[in-house]
Amino acid sequence: MSIRWGVFYSGISMGSNYLLPLAAIPFLTRTLSSEAFGQLVIAQAVAVILCQLVDFGFILAGSRKAAIIDNKVELSSFFSVVQSARFLLLLLSLLVLAILAVSSILPIPLLVLVAAALPAVVGNYLQAVWFFQGRALFGWLALTNFLSKVFYFLLVVFFVTKDSDLVLASLGFGFSYVIGGSALCCILFSMGIRWRPVLEKDRILDILRDGARSFLSLAFLSLHMQVLVAAVGVVGGTSAAGVLSTADKFLRGIAAATSPIASALFPTFSRMYASADPAVGSLRRKALGLMLLIAIPSCLFLFLFSEYISYLLFPEQSRGLTVVIRMFSIVPVFACIGVLYGGLTLVPSGYDGVYLRAIFFAELGGVLTFILLALWGDEFFGAWTLVVTEVSLGMGMFLLATVKLREKRGL
Repeated sequence: MSIRWGVFYSGISMGSNYLLPLAAIPFLTRTLSSEAFGQLVIAQAVAVILCQLVDFGFILAGSRKAAIIDNKVELSSFFSVVQSARFLLLLLSLLVLAILAVSSILPIPLLVLVAAALPAVVGNYLQAVWFFQGRALFGWLALTNFLSKVFYFLLVVFFVTKDSDLVLASLGFGFSYVIGGSALCCILFSMGIRWRPVLEKDRILDILRDGARSFLSLAFLSLHMQVLVAAVGVVGGTSAAGVLSTADKFLRGIAAATSPIASALFPTFSRMYASADPAVGSLRRKALGLMLLIAIPSCLFLFLFSEYISYLLFPEQSRGLTVVIRMFSIVPVFACIGVLYGGLTLVPSGYDGVYLRAIFFAELGGVLTFILLALWGDEFFGAWTLVVTEVSLGMGMFLLATVKLREKRGL
């Protein structure tokens, strides 16, 4: 598949993942109370955290290896090993969900939590996105993401009309993963790719070790917002969590405009770094220019239209949401820099350890910001935490990648 088609299909996929759930927010905030909406976003955050545990970094480590395997027999064997490891992680995720369900840690009803998280983690296991991304099969990802997110959007628009429909909204979110996973399973079957359980302990442990660093990187990188939403819900209340999550979803929806470029280029960068292709430097510079060309206008849009956006998304909490969106308006530029020099430079060139260190120190800065401002009593401590983390991530990736690239002349 050409890079242009990859960008096109990734654009549909990312648009489905970010824009359709974002479009559902105005309907949810007008039919659910701010308290019920906050409970929903906390349940969704927990579901995403558990899905990340099932993925265990294979979205990077597994995709990178799948991109360079040419033999179909070897590819099928690798698929079976990864999916067998993910099955064990699925069981672990279900155990964690059971512990959360019987405890009183989260300020949300048990049924809301289970309705969102249980089908989501099962559906996420079925999806095997790592395989489709590594093989650059973006068209199938685009189709299934679109179908699953349209299901959730239509359910919210036509069936969620009052607070008592909160469980239905949670269930719709969870089952959107099942729909996408079931469709991708059928596609894999038609391609002749089968999951055959692998029982050899050594092979399972080897593949888990390969994904461990990537898992830690993604756990820090992908989950900090979900953990932050849950933490703000516990410390500041479910309404505060709802405001933060709404602002973040809109931010991610805007920033997703550059994601198709990154997703489509990942297999290409992986092959070029593996073969020490000197043309990768030129491609990296062109990608940065294109991504910044999209990110900078996005920053201006967020700042200038924050009041209108806030009223449209969450009229009950529009004042606080306006402030948070303006705070977030600088993030897209730093997110672009972080993706290019982290996900498209350090990861495909094999510097997983360096990538992890950059993320760890950025997240550490975010944790310290959260603690200090929460103790200080700042109303927007959650928003400041995200801004500090994202800016630190972008600059850290840039500095570390620059150092490593200088060690590899010609790249």
